[in-house]
Amino acid sequence: MPVLNIASDEVVFDGERVVIQAAEPMDWPVREFCKVPVFFRGRKYYLRSKRGVEQPRPMVYELWPWPADLHEASQHTVVYDEVHCAHF
Repeated sequence: MPVLNIASDEVVFDGERVVIQAAEPMDWPVREFCKVPVFFRGRKYYLRSKRGVEQPRPMVYELWPWPADLHEASQHTVVYDEVHCAHF
């Protein structure tokens, strides 16, 4: 699986899924409805799950592609990239 480092985070590409192994917790909510769009490398995703794990990167965030038929979204957005790292 391809791996990319962004700041102290490690990003793993697993097919369409993106897994971020984060050095610091990010304030990204997992929602069933009104999902928060996460923009990464020009693509739109949603946060499917997040969990705590052992060091060296204590948080894992699992992003999945935004479904074409999902029209309800939060007014908040997240941009995750080399410049922004993590904003909510």
